[in-house]
Amino acid sequence: QGKVIKIASLGRMVEKKGFDTLIAAIALLRKRGLAVELCIAGDGPLLSKMQQLAHDKCGSNAISFVGSLPHNQVAAWMQQHDAFVLACKQDSKGDMDGIPVVLMEAMSQQVPVISTRISGIPELIIHGVTGLLAEPDDPQSLAQQITKLVESPELGQRMVAKAQIHVEQEFGQAVNVDRLLDIIAL
Repeated sequence: QGKVIKIASLGRMVEKKGFDTLIAAIALLRKRGLAVELCIAGDGPLLSKMQQLAHDKCGSNAISFVGSLPHNQVAAWMQQHDAFVLACKQDSKGDMDGIPVVLMEAMSQQVPVISTRISGIPELIIHGVTGLLAEPDDPQSLAQQITKLVESPELGQRMVAKAQIHVEQEFGQAVNVDRLLDIIAL
């Protein structure tokens, strides 16, 4: 396989986003000989720590950090990648994401998504249908899901088609406005 798999992740550099888990998963995949590169967008308190971790685990060219992206550039940036991965987990204070909007954004851009079984994420990502789910804080599990996507491009194609519809039907602004009006009308 000559193709390099390009993976994107975006979020604030904080513990609950699980960038350390994602970096460890990428390191595992590269050790197994998978040509995979990760590009992380975002800024925050753990940025330099994550850059150091990426360098220690993967050397200098496998993982790049592009800093914060202006919102109007996010869609185009996502579309340059083969998958979008967000390794959400509970942080040491018990904080975690609800349903990250960035996952909806990737799904609406027809980029296959992988995230974790935590909080509200399984409502958005139906495993094997609209995306893939790994266990939180588990690099092996995350690496396994990334591998599944890499080995089965047709799975990725099927999921992006369903993901786009799912986001529009369940989380689209029009849907939520209609639901709100229904509630108000009661």
